[in-house]
Amino acid sequence: MPRILLRIIASTEGHTVLKKPPGDISPYQGRGSGDIDLLCGTCHHMLAEHVYPDWVAGIVLCCPICGAFNETAALEPDRPRATDTSWQTVQARDLRRR
Repeated sequence: MPRILLRIIASTEGHTVLKKPPGDISPYQGRGSGDIDLLCGTCHHMLAEHVYPDWVAGIVLCCPICGAFNETAALEPDRPRATDTSWQTVQARDLRRR
C-alpha cells in the first residue's frame, strides 16, 4: 500500500479544512477500501488509511498531532473518479457534527 506524505500549506484561505476535536488522534478515514495511505507532511502521523485519491482531493487535513495543514489536492489527477459517494462530502459533514 503506497503511503503519501502530504504537502504542508501555510494558509488555508479558500480551502475546505477538516479539523479533529481536541484529543482525537484517530485517522480522518480509517481502513477504507482504497489503495493509498495519507501521512502528515510534518510529523508523518496517519491521517487517512486505505483511501482513493479522488475521495480526498481538494481538502486540507489538519494534523491532530502537530497542527500542520496538509493539502490533498491533485494526488493522482488521471485516476477515474469513484462511483460511490464522495468521502469529502460525507466525512466532512459527519466530522463537523461531532
